[in-house]
Amino acid sequence: TVAQRQESEYLHALLQLSIEQAPSDTDTYLAVLKFLGAVGKGSTAARQLCEYLGKSNYRFQWAFFFSTIERYVMSMQQQSIQGTRTLRPLQPMDVEGLVAISKIIEVVARNSDTARATLLGSKTWRPLENLFGLLCCPVQTVVKAALTDAIAAFAATPQTATLIWHYLEASQVLRTVGSPEGGIRAELEDVEAAQRTYPFARAFLRLLDQLLHAGPLPDNVGAGKRTPGVLPYIQFVHDSIFLKLDARGYANETEKWSLHETCLKVILSVLQNTRPSEADMSSDPQACHSPLYETLLNFLELEQSRQLLLKVISRGSDTLEADHSFEYGPSFEMSVIYSLRILDALLSQEEFYLSRGNLSSRSGGILRRLHDSILSDQAPLFSIAKLLAYRLSPTIPLFAARVLYRLSKQS
Repeated sequence: TVAQRQESEYLHALLQLSIEQAPSDTDTYLAVLKFLGAVGKGSTAARQLCEYLGKSNYRFQWAFFFSTIERYVMSMQQQSIQGTRTLRPLQPMDVEGLVAISKIIEVVARNSDTARATLLGSKTWRPLENLFGLLCCPVQTVVKAALTDAIAAFAATPQTATLIWHYLEASQVLRTVGSPEGGIRAELEDVEAAQRTYPFARAFLRLLDQLLHAGPLPDNVGAGKRTPGVLPYIQFVHDSIFLKLDARGYANETEKWSLHETCLKVILSVLQNTRPSEADMSSDPQACHSPLYETLLNFLELEQSRQLLLKVISRGSDTLEADHSFEYGPSFEMSVIYSLRILDALLSQEEFYLSRGNLSSRSGGILRRLHDSILSDQAPLFSIAKLLAYRLSPTIPLFAARVLYRLSKQS
């Protein structure tokens, strides 16, 4: 249309003015990079930005961006080979530049199928290889977070998502072979927990959520080195993040509920986007079960898991009723929504598995139904019922009603 053509012409002129006329000083260069990361939102803008960066001024070309990432990787690898005890940390401007470049890659790949295919198809730029290469280096967690978000932007199709699963496994960002120490566990416990802010953990959760939504999970991840499958990633979310949500310190309440939201969203994605396996239908407790089955067991076997989920709902019923949720940001309300949806999904999956007699404790003990656990204490029921009257989000009363219906149906 005429309007789209005019918009395209305006964007081209804006890109040309900002890039071709930009002074060569570092501050201006970083400012232009940040501008490009902001202007690429929307499919048309992302596609046009991708095309422009393929042929513009050298400092603003894809080739320069990816070769820059590659040089950082090679430099750090060389220091490691030479046995340097303490690698030289990135300077603040390096950090700022790498975050800005990662953001450009992310917005272009996320918003345009054509641009994403162009980047992935380049044997020169090799975006996933370069992004994972730097992700494995000892760089600041804000850089790791930006790189991880850029990687997640490519996981838009089942084929690419499968490729990323295998890159993720090969990189051992999460240690799944040998000792579990190091990788993101070390970043989470030694760096982010100490700083009380969790950019890398939240980005890693967003990546897993994107991969879970992209298509069927590959069952051969890690084959030949460990029991194949993606279960170690799902268990990491439950054991290292979810169970410790309330035990960690946070720079502020917004940060706290942001981590809650992203963690709960991944758990919900497992329950909604994964399917039972043949092993789930086996009576053998040693069988290699699906992430869905193991996630259900996490909440049936562990009182702490159930109580953490119900605690978010209880906090939501008190806080939302008093209209204090604005103090914690929008992530607080979303955390309550995800907790209700998880509870709804758990009750549904529990009914599915129990009706087939294929749910057994990992330890061989007796499993207590989630349904019975909730009904044994009136406090959770009152909290859920109070949410029926919440007026600012139709999703909260909807899922509160669904949970109460499932509980009454199974009584």
